[in-house]
Amino acid sequence: LDKVIAREITEPTVRLTGLRTGEFHMINDIPADRMEEIKGDAAFQTVSWFPLNFDFVNMNNDYEPFKDPRVRIAFDMIIDKEQLLQGALWGQGAITASPSYPTSSSYDQELKNRAQDIEGAIALLTEAGYPPGTLKIVFKATTNYPYHIEAAQILVEWFAAAGVTLTIEQLTWADWLSQVWVNKDFQMSMMNFFGLWEPDFLYYSLYHSTGGFNYRHINNPKIDELVTKARVTVDPAARADLYKQVQKEVWDQAHDVVIWFRNGSIAAQPGVGGLDTIVHPNGNALNFHKVWLKA
Repeated sequence: LDKVIAREITEPTVRLTGLRTGEFHMINDIPADRMEEIKGDAAFQTVSWFPLNFDFVNMNNDYEPFKDPRVRIAFDMIIDKEQLLQGALWGQGAITASPSYPTSSSYDQELKNRAQDIEGAIALLTEAGYPPGTLKIVFKATTNYPYHIEAAQILVEWFAAAGVTLTIEQLTWADWLSQVWVNKDFQMSMMNFFGLWEPDFLYYSLYHSTGGFNYRHINNPKIDELVTKARVTVDPAARADLYKQVQKEVWDQAHDVVIWFRNGSIAAQPGVGGLDTIVHPNGNALNFHKVWLKA
């Protein structure tokens, strides 16, 4: 290739239209609701893999209601993770309670997503001082990931059933980064992470009280102690066990609600060669050094 021109096109339909018209040689992130259609179209090549990234629902742990773990746990109980996966991602992934890479020694196989329990959530919220009709939450979701908007719209119905008013505020990517990531000015949100598979990078940056990616104001001394100890633990099994303890603490306290691993996907014109080499082993970077175009 003489060069690679990358364009950011967040609207799935526009991305797909560009591929169909020949404007693009290749797109990544085939729209989930069109996946089977594109895979079955002989005019295109497709590549899919698992996982591309993980997604989680975030609560600002410094926002008054979410300072109470009972509220965070109740919010976890409101969400049907499998139904959310089907509704927002059309099943293009798999639910998980851990953000560790699924084949990592740090991945806690024993940790399972909380089942949906609306009545249990109502009881827990009432116990925490928030009976039905008293809690109003703003959910900031970015249009950069359309399936986050779709997920939020599904959540609205479940939260209403639990007596919680959930209002969606749609933000551009720049506004989400400014408001949620930088200023931590949010109540509830949703995000996905690519490439944070190395355990120290993942757990220290996301969950240590001073972690660079800790935009949720999580401040848990037990987690701080565990991730700090893991940094100086040489034995691989002992280190992996420490990270499993971190995952369990995050789950016990519902600091975040880890939802799913999402599939990666690519669709390309027939003249693109070398697609079997394009996906990096980490699952979320693309290599073009062995990709070629037919003359």
